This record gives sequence, structure tokens and C-alpha cells, in this order.
Amino acid sequence: MKVFLLVAALLIAGWSPRAAAAPAKANVAGEIERFTVDNPADPWSSAKIQVGGQVVIIPRNLLMDLPANRMSAQAFFAAAPAACVANGESGVAKGDLCNKSGVGGFATISANRAAADSAIVAGDVLIQKGVEAVTGIVTYVAYDNGYFRIDGVTGDPASGTMVRLNDPTARHTIQQGPECLPGSQNCSPDPRFTLDPDNYTNVFSSGYPYCIPSTVSRTFADVLGLGVTTAQASANGTGDVLCPSANNPTNPDGTPNTATPANDSRLFGPIKPGNAISVEGNYETINGVRFLSVHTSTILRAVATKNLPTQPDYLFLEEEFIDAPAFYNQRGRTLNIGFTTLAPTDVLFWTIHYDPATNSKHEFPYASVLGCDAADAAGTCSAQGLAGAGANIFRIRHDLDFILAAANNPPGGAKPRLSACLHIMAEPRFNTAGSVCSATPTLGEEMAVLMPIPHEIQARTGHRLANPGLITLDVSGSEATNGQYLFPFGINLGGVEMQEFVEVDLNLMGTPNLFEGIPWNLDRRLSPGGCLDTGCEATPQPLDPFPVSGLDPRTALNTLILSQAGTLAGDVPHTPYSNANYTAGAYSDVANRMLGYVDPTRPARSGPAELAAAGVLSGNFNGNSSMVSFPPANPGVISITPAVPVTLAFIPTGLPATGATLTATPAGPQPSGAPVAFTATGAGGSGTYEYQFSDNVTGVMAVTRAYGPASDWIWNTTGVPNGIYSVMVDVRSFGSTSLSEASATVGYTIAPATVSGLTLSASPASPIAGGDNVVFTASAAGTDPYEYQFLG
Repeated sequence: MKVFLLVAALLIAGWSPRAAAAPAKANVAGEIERFTVDNPADPWSSAKIQVGGQVVIIPRNLLMDLPANRMSAQAFFAAAPAACVANGESGVAKGDLCNKSGVGGFATISANRAAADSAIVAGDVLIQKGVEAVTGIVTYVAYDNGYFRIDGVTGDPASGTMVRLNDPTARHTIQQGPECLPGSQNCSPDPRFTLDPDNYTNVFSSGYPYCIPSTVSRTFADVLGLGVTTAQASANGTGDVLCPSANNPTNPDGTPNTATPANDSRLFGPIKPGNAISVEGNYETINGVRFLSVHTSTILRAVATKNLPTQPDYLFLEEEFIDAPAFYNQRGRTLNIGFTTLAPTDVLFWTIHYDPATNSKHEFPYASVLGCDAADAAGTCSAQGLAGAGANIFRIRHDLDFILAAANNPPGGAKPRLSACLHIMAEPRFNTAGSVCSATPTLGEEMAVLMPIPHEIQARTGHRLANPGLITLDVSGSEATNGQYLFPFGINLGGVEMQEFVEVDLNLMGTPNLFEGIPWNLDRRLSPGGCLDTGCEATPQPLDPFPVSGLDPRTALNTLILSQAGTLAGDVPHTPYSNANYTAGAYSDVANRMLGYVDPTRPARSGPAELAAAGVLSGNFNGNSSMVSFPPANPGVISITPAVPVTLAFIPTGLPATGATLTATPAGPQPSGAPVAFTATGAGGSGTYEYQFSDNVTGVMAVTRAYGPASDWIWNTTGVPNGIYSVMVDVRSFGSTSLSEASATVGYTIAPATVSGLTLSASPASPIAGGDNVVFTASAAGTDPYEYQFLG
């Protein structure tokens, strides 16, 4: 009877048993052929993306991952390059008119079908503009324009792969040059695919951030006491006080000096010719120049930092993952591998969870290198390498074995070297309120540390905690981060480890993705960036439509695996749980924590002073009282949108436009506020053109409408002061990447209306009898519009 009542309750709630709904896994990856957003006015709008010959629904409230960014579909379109925004396009679809590359970007999508004959709905999306990766030797550095070349002729500015960091905030580079679009941020061709300016993705292999010295003069506030406020490199890259040569130590023959640390780690270290480097990004072609736009790169040598209280240190997280529910492998696992600039390694980790009321972050103890060593033995997690810089490598693993726990061997299912609880309890710098677990941890206590799955984790070095307030300046002279690393998690981005039935049951490999175990899928407000700056909604915001699996993450292991095996041994823990470090209220079942969220009104927790000052210790989970709404609505059968093959929108001819004309209607002068229509015509070339309009109302010629197929443009002169202005059109053949192939400019005068003549007539003509009406009509000549005043 109890089972019947449970099933009935789920059906009333809109949830149907898996056998009836028949959801299925529908993952897809490949070139983006088409991409449209459903409602450009809705910041969380759903979208449709065509990949691998399938049209996939990106549900409302889903935030897509990019290599170092996270955006809704609507925000992704709104932040596209100007020519794409003008067409309402994404810029990454093969069929986009603004995409001149002839190829689409790359999408990796985890998705389900809710039922047979139903559309595919995504639960996680990773968008990459390209997947190019190159490893080689730096053979040329352009200190004037801020780029470098790989595997060319040494010292040759024209050979080898040209590399520009996609660095819109000028964290690592000061960029300029002909391959930079007008108005671009530090020459970034597409800031959506930026590098991470705070959790460095362009580093030496130890995690130390690198820079390109610049011959461009920069002024900065001397907060480090350098004795200067201006930085500028010489032509050979030396002498840049914000990117000093001594921070990439080299021997007299130019080879890396691995025995010497960076001279002053408050500043980045310079890339140098001869450095081996690996880079990742996508190719761009601007003004006929092709280059690799890079979001991630590693100089393949370790630069160390000095172990001094005045010198910052750095770290890099190389590989991270945590198992997502429903733990079909009958274990909960994590992996944390990284590098530091100080040896021995000393890093502490916290999981980050966002609350649904303010979308603020809250941190909870997760792992520690020295805590691991203390719980097991020295070197268990630190010093994972061999000689040399091997001491700068760490690896922390958690492996909570449900079968061992069921056998009480040990109760928590993990040896000391693999126990989350024992590592945390052996780390006094977490400054927890009492013990986070029993002296002999239970499986429920161990798993509570790992649940709910986080969207981000935060790492900090022990050196940073011991020396708070250390300042780093980047190549622009702006303050930058040190001693920390925030790592984003995603299913396809990395970090969220979904089920691998190839290790469990080959008959279950088509089991749908269990998106119900991902908290931010059940409520977008639990994700970083999950609310607008104006605030969060008052109600949960699940994916809509939801890519249902028909499973409950708390019971799916039993439903799919254990019940078929005829045993309950090795199940997810279902014991009560309460610990003030992880929840203010009690859970009747620790498995409910999979669906938990932070209540920001709960009292602040204890922890390091730096974290308390940052406010990330405020709030807490609140047991059964703070759980996301479950289950999500089953959308049922959704009509399938047929895929439409893509025919390339352009065929470059190689023939540039040779001429342009530009006319204005009406002719000037006109008063401020009068609309003026400009019409352009191209000549020569392919015969099919793109037009870009500019004016000098601001004092300099600036683009007012980016390149597009429309040959006319309306100039809104409202608010334009009286004066003589220039309007210019640039013309290029359709498909060209040149900045301009032909142009035309016309002058136009904005001036008050003038009257050059006036006539006045009466009807009927004089004389007339007294008492009759007379109509007087005035007609002015000159610049309209006019105003008339009659006196009698």
C-alpha cells in the first residue's frame, strides 16, 4: 500500500515512472550548423541549435558553458560581434551570414528525449568557437602589437602560427595592429571566448601567469613601491617594469634557469623567444590576417616564487572532477590535481554554492593537501612528482566505497588517504566549529561533504592564507589575483562526472542523463550568474522544458542497479544527518542533501578570517527545510523540428570592390532632428556587397552601423549640434574580411531653418462685402520646416 501511495503521489505531481515516459539519452557533439534564440527580449530565453543533423532545444534558464565564460543563449547572441548582432545571429553557426569562416563552431551537448517521437532537450551545453590546439617554440614576439608566433623562422615576423591572446581586459597583453577591429577591446575579435582574467589560463606550467612586454607606454598607480608610475619596454622587450625579464629567469645562453625563482612575483613573468608553449583557441581572419585567438596557453616550464611574506604565490588546477548523482558505481569520488609555484605544495579547497535569494556564493570545506598528508602520511597528496619541479605537483582523491561501508570496513567506505572527512578534520585552518565528522566517519558524513554537487570550487594556498593582502599587478598596472583559483564545473566543460554504464551494466548504456541531480538545472538561481543584477525571482526557475530522466537521484541506484541484483548492499546512504558546519537544520535522510540549497538567512559559519571578511561563510544549508522543488515537470512529447541542411551563405570571389558612391536625401542643410537617408552603391568586385556607415559627430570618424547587406542608413540627427559633418560608407565584396575595399564620403550641414522668400495671398480677393471670411495663405522659400505668425 505504501508503494502504491508513493507512485500515485508522483503521478499527481506530474512525474511518471520511467517505463511509461521512456526517456532516453540523446547526447550530440559536432559543428554548429544553425543557432536561433526564441525570444531575444527574454534574458533567459530558450533556443534551438542544429548540431550533427539534429535540432536540439536549449531550454529556458539553461546557462551554456564557454571555455572561460558562462552565458544564457540570449546573452550569447547579444554579446556577438556587431555584424552578427545587426543580423540577429550568433556568429558561431555555419549558416550565419556574419560568419565568414565557412565553418561553424563546435557544440558538445548532453541531452535527453522525454519520450519516443519527441524533440531532444539539452541539460548541459558547451560552446567552442574552435578546437584548434598547437604546441611549439616561440620564434617571434611582437612587443609593439602584443602577439607572438610559434614554429616560424627565429626572429621572422611573418612566419609561423600567429597567436593573439583573447584578452579583452588587457590582463596579459597590450594589443594593437591592423588585424584589430575598430572599437574592439584590446583587439579581442570575440570577447565571449575570452581567457579567464582572474583564474589564470595563460601561465607557466607551475601556474605563474605570463605577460607580453609592451613598447606602448602605460601609467599606473605605484601601489607596490616600484618607484615609477610609467611602464614601457624597449624594442627588444626588456625594461618593462610591469613585465620584468627577471620573472622568467634564463641562463646566459637563453635556456630556462630552473634553479632561480621569479625575482618579484608581485608582477607577471614575460614570454620569451625560445620558450616552448601549447595554445588552444580558434582561428580568426581580420583584414586578411589569419591568427589563432587563444583562451588557454601554457609555457612549458615551471617558474617558482620565493617563500617570503612579501611575495605572492600562484597555483593552477589541472584536472578536477566530482561524481554526480546517482552514484551508479556505488561510490562517491573526486579528483583534484594541480600545480603550485611553491614547494612543498599547500592548498585548501572549498565547494561553492549559490543561494536562490541573492545569488551570493557560500563556501564549505572540501579538501586539503596537508590535511590529506596528516590523515595518512607525508607525501600522500603533496609532492606527487619526482625530481625538480615534481615537488610542485599535488593530487587529492576521495573515494567513498558504498560496498565497503555496507560491510563496515570502514564505516565511511574510505581509507584515510581517500577520506574527505579525515582530510578536513586534520586541517586546522578550516577553523570549523567542532568536528565535521565522527572520529570514525560514517558514509553519510563522508557523502555530505560531496553533496550537493557544486558548480564551482575554490582553492587557496596556505601561503595566501598566512599572508593576506599581498598585491599583484598585471601588464596594464591593474590589481590582479594571486594564491587562489576558482574552478568552474560542467558536464561537458569538465568537473561534473556523469554515470559511465560501461563500468556498470552494458544493457544500461542508453539510460538517460540524470539531470535531476544537478541543482542548477532544478533552479537556475543556484548557478553563478543565475540572477540578473536587478535581483532574483521569488520562485524556482527550472529548465523549461526539463530534459527529464524519469529518475530520482536519491533512489536511482537502487531502482536501476541494486533491485535488479537482488540486494540493497552498497546503496546511497539514507541515514539522518546534521552538522553545523554543513547544515543549520537536520536532514531526515542525508540523500536529501543532493537537492539542498543554501538559506542565506542562516547564521554565519566559522572559518578563516579572510573568508569571514569576504562574506562567503554567511548562510548555510537548512536540512529538509531548504530543498529544491522536486520533481520537475515532465514536458511529455515535444514536436520535432526537422533539420535544414546549410548552404554556405557566401562564396568569396577574391575580387575586391573598386568603387563606391554615397548620396543623401534630403540635401543639406537640414535642422537638427531631421532624419537624413543615406544610400550607397558599390562597384566592381563580386557584385554583391556589404556596407558599413560612419560619421564624425563625436569629433572622430566612428562606425554607426557595422557591415551588413543593407545599402541604406537613416541618420538620426536628433541632438546633433549645428555644424558641418562627414558621413562615410565603407564597401567590400560579400565574404571579404578586409576592413574596407572602397569608400565614399559626403559632407552634410546641420543648421537652423532659413527663409529666403515669402509670399502671402488672400481668398477671396479684395474688395469684399463686410462680414465675409477671408483666408490668407503664406508660402515660404528656403530650408523647411517653417513656422508662421499672422498679425492684423
